[in-house]
Amino acid sequence: MAALTATNRQFISLGNKQGVQGTFAAIANADTWATGLQTVEAVYLDNGQSGQTYGATYSGGVVTFAASAGMVNVKALAIGT
Repeated sequence: MAALTATNRQFISLGNKQGVQGTFAAIANADTWATGLQTVEAVYLDNGQSGQTYGATYSGGVVTFAASAGMVNVKALAIGT
């Protein structure tokens, strides 16, 4: 488990919610991302690869990635407050 730092991070205003989009060179199973949000309510991941199972769990403002194999060039969007 590694604490990841996004190579690029953008904050997005979504009305009464906030979003943060992070770009990562690579993620592995159980890596974590401190989003800067107080509470994460949803996470979307994409890296354009097929044949992988991936997802995420979240607690407070921290996202823990779940991936069946390492993923590269990942875009992650966390939405919350």
